[in-house]
Amino acid sequence: LYGRGVDWPIGYGELEPFYQAAEAELGVAGDAEDDLGSPRSGGFPMPPIPTSYLDKVFERSLAGTRYQVRSTPQARNSVVREGRPACCGSASCIPICPVGAKYDAAVHVAKAERLGAALHARATATLVETDARNRVAGIRFQRPDLSAGVARGRLYVIAAHALETPRLLLHSRSERNPGGAANRSDQVGRNLMDHPVQLSWALAGEPVWPYRGPISTSGIENLRDGPERTARAALRIQISNDGWNWPTGGALTLGRALADEGWRGPALRQAAADQAAEALAALEKTLTSLVLDAAAMRSLDDEIGDAAAARIAAAPADRAAIARARAWLRASAGLDAAEFNLQDAEERVASNLPIERPAAQVTSQTCGQVHRWSDPDQSAQLEAVGAWLSAARPGEG
Repeated sequence: LYGRGVDWPIGYGELEPFYQAAEAELGVAGDAEDDLGSPRSGGFPMPPIPTSYLDKVFERSLAGTRYQVRSTPQARNSVVREGRPACCGSASCIPICPVGAKYDAAVHVAKAERLGAALHARATATLVETDARNRVAGIRFQRPDLSAGVARGRLYVIAAHALETPRLLLHSRSERNPGGAANRSDQVGRNLMDHPVQLSWALAGEPVWPYRGPISTSGIENLRDGPERTARAALRIQISNDGWNWPTGGALTLGRALADEGWRGPALRQAAADQAAEALAALEKTLTSLVLDAAAMRSLDDEIGDAAAARIAAAPADRAAIARARAWLRASAGLDAAEFNLQDAEERVASNLPIERPAAQVTSQTCGQVHRWSDPDQSAQLEAVGAWLSAARPGEG
């Protein structure tokens, strides 16, 4: 089709009914009227998951470009279905949905157990036994305590995903099957089709309010086809609602680091809270430094010192911006002229001396004032910090 490799021996039309059946079993929420490049013969079992505010910012910003933001169909309840609640937008879908709205294998394991199936937890399948007709006769397994057993039945289904399935089959070598079970073709374990992922983060120029909704509610799907396919595979872009969660220092890496240090239970929760408090204090200290440095830049004729320039990330300043900074400092809660000597603060910052009492005053309440700055060069970096602090301290913003 694209002048590369060999096309599949079956077409999409043959697969589409099976997609429909799988969606019904898993419980997929989506908009069947939205053209995602895959024609459908029927609707989705549930209406789509609502898109997030962040999705709408992306859609607005990409208007007029080739990149089309679309709601993502997903196996997550948008309404109560089969005894499971609708998604409540916890933004903690990985590793597990806290309310059970997201589909995972436990859903069908529970159904199977209700029908009489027995679940052998923490048991690893080690070898496929075959009989004289070369049909499966049993599955050997081993438990963590090294005890072993054999599972036998009338029908066997090996569904251990793309790595463990071939591992099990190839490990099941015998005189009858020297290449492993079910491998007369010698193709078991070959032709693996992975989907490499590139994770990217960026600082937005405006608040986008992440962590509202599940991890992802929209994406860019129209890159799956086109003339570029002669040079690359299909591509989609996922828009994630989980903020800076994955990078080092985010919630996931913090949790792992604390667990590796031996924290557990209530002590782990407290350690995470302490870390968050320290991070918040560091942000407030940084914000204080930024504000005071901005106030200290008295005119374009003044030469900004290296330390001040580093704190402001080389943001340009003009007389009007400085005047607004001074007025903002005076008007902010607790930073009026009676309690705070602005001239002294400016002199101390210019001399790289510590300020007597700024940190306790710069809270989410004063951060909220940043939003009224009209100079984007001065307020761009403070905007996100202020919004984050306002969200982190409900009632103060």
